[in-house]
Amino acid sequence: MTQQSDTQLSIEELSREVARLKQENRILRKKVARADAVSKAKSDFLAMISHEIRTPMNGVIGLTELLLGTGLDDKQRHFARLILTSAQSLMTLINSLLDFSKIEARKMIIESRSFDLRRLVREVSELYTPTADRKGIKVDTEIDPALARRYVGDPQRIRQVLANLVGNAVKFTDQGTISLQVQVTSRRDRHDAVLFSVSDTGPGIPRDKIDTIFEPFSQVDTSATRHHGGTGLGLAICYDLVSLMGGEIGVDSVPERKTTFLFSLPLIRSNASQRREKKTDGTVSDPRSGPDRSNQPVPAVSRSPRILIVDDDSTNRIVIEEIFKRSGVVSAAVSSGPEAVDRCLKEEFDLIFMDCQMPVMDGFQTAVQIRANAESSGDRCPVIIALTADITEETRRRCQRCGMEGYLAKPFSRQDLQQVLDTWLSPGAIRVVLEEETGGEAPSRQDTTGKTEVLDQEVIDRLVRNVGKIDVIIEVFAEDLVNRVQQMEEAAWAGDGESLQRAAHTLKGSCSQFGARQLTRLCQQAEQMGRAGNLDNIWPLIGQIGREAEMVREKLMKLLENK
Repeated sequence: MTQQSDTQLSIEELSREVARLKQENRILRKKVARADAVSKAKSDFLAMISHEIRTPMNGVIGLTELLLGTGLDDKQRHFARLILTSAQSLMTLINSLLDFSKIEARKMIIESRSFDLRRLVREVSELYTPTADRKGIKVDTEIDPALARRYVGDPQRIRQVLANLVGNAVKFTDQGTISLQVQVTSRRDRHDAVLFSVSDTGPGIPRDKIDTIFEPFSQVDTSATRHHGGTGLGLAICYDLVSLMGGEIGVDSVPERKTTFLFSLPLIRSNASQRREKKTDGTVSDPRSGPDRSNQPVPAVSRSPRILIVDDDSTNRIVIEEIFKRSGVVSAAVSSGPEAVDRCLKEEFDLIFMDCQMPVMDGFQTAVQIRANAESSGDRCPVIIALTADITEETRRRCQRCGMEGYLAKPFSRQDLQQVLDTWLSPGAIRVVLEEETGGEAPSRQDTTGKTEVLDQEVIDRLVRNVGKIDVIIEVFAEDLVNRVQQMEEAAWAGDGESLQRAAHTLKGSCSQFGARQLTRLCQQAEQMGRAGNLDNIWPLIGQIGREAEMVREKLMKLLENK
């Protein structure tokens, strides 16, 4: 009986202990949930505020660059350059905060696409060489011949880590040498272990700081009189990015003598690289091919890059054509996906600007077909850049899935276009010429079309700087404007949401080229209603679009009359 009582007491005690542990687990889960919610709220706020700050900062940087292109005296130019430098430094800080918040919120996306690692390393080295030269220090770059021509990974994030490490080395080194080395440490099947190292002869890192160097907001010198600036986020972001890419990063430092940052990454050799390495004729293939596609050797004879423009909107086509014409580049243009596919079968292009929203065959389908044709025939596939006014993360991912290497957002500036060209063609192969350099003149600020609610004169001025004379573009757009509004009306009558969405999207893109902001906004609203199939209340909006379109057309006609 006593033994039974003891057993009963033990069971009751265990039951109470289990109940207590369950209660503690519930409390801990609630605390963890609250902590996660607080962390997510902080990261979301940081991401949101960083995005909000970027918009006016882009304006500050852009306007300062324009200001530097005007007739300033030496003192004014000095002040303007100081503004630009300060704004760029602030943008670097904002970008770091944004990356840090994405990583904390687990929203950082690591891409996987084919890229030329040798070229990437050389570009990072060349980026910091001028700054190093001004300080009297040398940047040595050593690339292992065993590196594959192309790897599959995230080139943007690898570049970001390398640029941060090399930039720090240049910043903290006042004499001596900076060494950037890349080597293959092991190879198995299609996988390479690639080791990156960046060494400098700067002041080094104290031993008591080594363990905290990769922590957020950690800095070696925290005094108020510290010589070098920085937020202490760069190395923390590098650590997280390398970890997200499946690698490891570390540092070895001898105070007052040398510091070496090392990180290793597991990279996959791309199929295109393997095919190219099997060649025995000694030819060199184009390094700009996309993932897993076969390439032809680059011709030994140099030639101007060949550009294809694919856009069903005649205004957008002619704008880009005129820009290239003034830059001495012969480009071709087509208005549909099937035409683009057919043109690529007959001619070789280096780069294609592809509109995403087109009838019959959209830009995504067209890109897939062009790539498939190139792969099946063994031809070199051109770089495909999306032309889109939709720069959401969803669209960016879809572009990537379809094999588009990047995108150019409408409306785009000369600098945006130049950056795309320099990124995907040989730097300097095409130089986009400003109108000031060819003697053209922007419309007078005193004309009757000044900055109004109908047209934004600054946008028109920018179009003139990019293209030159815009008379033909205005005439084409004015005619197309009437046709697009009519297409929207017909789609509304037929209850065809898809056709309405397509017509509104196309008109929205061409309107943005002239700064017709109100009409652009109305077209965007119609596009959304068409996409959702919500056409019950479409007619009041169609009426607004018709009236606004007529005002835009009248303003443009007056602009032609006043020239």
